[in-house]
Amino acid sequence: MPKIDLGFTGTKEFAFAFTDVSYISLDPAQLSHVIAGLSTAGIPRSMVEEGRLHVAYEYAYANELVMSRADRKGFSKDISGDVGAYIKVGVEGSVAVSNSSTVSFKNAKGESAAFAYKAGRLALEENQWVMYPEEVVTKALGEFPAPFIPQPAVVLWADTNGALE
Repeated sequence: MPKIDLGFTGTKEFAFAFTDVSYISLDPAQLSHVIAGLSTAGIPRSMVEEGRLHVAYEYAYANELVMSRADRKGFSKDISGDVGAYIKVGVEGSVAVSNSSTVSFKNAKGESAAFAYKAGRLALEENQWVMYPEEVVTKALGEFPAPFIPQPAVVLWADTNGALE
């Protein structure tokens, strides 16, 4: 079971950095042939009518998340000998003390994690799907609060040539 006790840091303000970053992107225009034949079977009608369907078309991935004190001072306790007493990330992750003011987190399997993306809203207009890049809706049509966090759904992987897997 994951746990985190940040009492060892001596602060409540932190700085985070992503390292070993990679990026994958598709031009939204490359998705037009995919969304043209989109079936909404199994998706609640209200989601379609309210414009709450989205397509993510750019992702940034990182192999490591680095956390340090925002003031760049050292932690108030040295946890290098027993980091597991303060932070447990489970079997899927690993945590390491980089130095007296920095802790790093990685996926134990060496896989990257997505930390940023761009998405576009899908709308059914005159029986045709239209995508509005960088436009998102989380409530009723027309409301564009930020930030938008997508819910897990069916994901199609597309390569840079626009072919779906």
